[in-house]
Amino acid sequence: MCPLYFCPLRQNHQPFISFVTLYKHIRSIHRNDIPFNIRCTLNPVCGSIYTNFESYRSHLNRYHHDLLNDYNVPNYYTVNGNQQPPSLLLSNPNIIQDEEDKCIAAQDNLDPDELETFERTRSSENDIDWPLFTSLINEEDDMEQFTINTFEKYYIRFLLDLREGHLLPQNIIKSITSYFTAMLDTLFKIIQHQATQSSTGLLFPLEDIKKLILQIITSVSNITKNDYQFSKRCEEHFGYLEPLKIQLNDQDDCGYYVPIQQSIKNLLNKPDTKNDPDLMLTYRDGTAAKDNPSLKLHPNSFLIQLYSDGIGVTNPIGPKKDEHKLTLYYFVLEDLPDVIRSILQSIGLVGICPTKYLSLQTNRIKYFEPIVKDLNYLQTAGLAAQTFN
Repeated sequence: MCPLYFCPLRQNHQPFISFVTLYKHIRSIHRNDIPFNIRCTLNPVCGSIYTNFESYRSHLNRYHHDLLNDYNVPNYYTVNGNQQPPSLLLSNPNIIQDEEDKCIAAQDNLDPDELETFERTRSSENDIDWPLFTSLINEEDDMEQFTINTFEKYYIRFLLDLREGHLLPQNIIKSITSYFTAMLDTLFKIIQHQATQSSTGLLFPLEDIKKLILQIITSVSNITKNDYQFSKRCEEHFGYLEPLKIQLNDQDDCGYYVPIQQSIKNLLNKPDTKNDPDLMLTYRDGTAAKDNPSLKLHPNSFLIQLYSDGIGVTNPIGPKKDEHKLTLYYFVLEDLPDVIRSILQSIGLVGICPTKYLSLQTNRIKYFEPIVKDLNYLQTAGLAAQTFN
């Protein structure tokens, strides 16, 4: 049976028996809607959101052209007497391709303004690829005993995906938590109802179930109570380390430093790093690496590449509208495979500081002192990671 299509821009509307009838409906009824907001769900790899009809039409012509040209009404929709197939109320049953549909491809190919609009919209689509974790439950977790602490860990992982991957604000996360706790409360009521209707007796006391769910609700609510509680749980379960504030002078000028030792340890302890038996060490082939005294003493050392970048930030609605320049420092492990080293998640933040503060030598000395200290310690003493034990 062929699927029905529903208009995402209008509630309580009859379904459409073909996509082209839905497209005609959107084109004639909603093309000038303000706001126009529609998500393409025609296949699992789409999911893009379009904010104007022209960009949506360009997407359909490029990736779903076969649906736009399919004017066949399914055989099981036959009109007998007063029976009428869904959504033919808006269009003639003998669907005829009109002139605008005939020249969709020509318009998309010949109109540079529309093509520019499409590309601009594509660049701001909401299809975010956020591989924060390789799987919901790691293989190591299958061997551990599942407790309330385990439940809390996976819930924090879920919140991390919402906050850092999908950039949801804290108030939205609190709303999700409120609904989640309400669902758990409803779950207990369902269990209670089913248990009272059962004739086989209770295998698990209701009071114990209630205590368990109340404990889960309390734990979930405490996680999202404020940013401090959330950060502490991330530190406990995922090794999150709060950036260190470096005071540069008495005028409260400061910069921030993310301890590089803990960042490298977290990177090496990731499950996908543990499961990779291969380690690419291409930089050792150069003459400079072969003459390096540290590598001669420790031939299995890692190469850490540090680099800096300058950015400008501004607050157009604040009292100070001028651009503020910041200097950021990053690190990356050169031993990672090229395909892994190039992704954003493999680059670690080392520090951030307003550029104007670093123009003074005294501030530079204070700011780089803990960074240089940690780097010297890594070169002389190294660090222990469970990955390679």
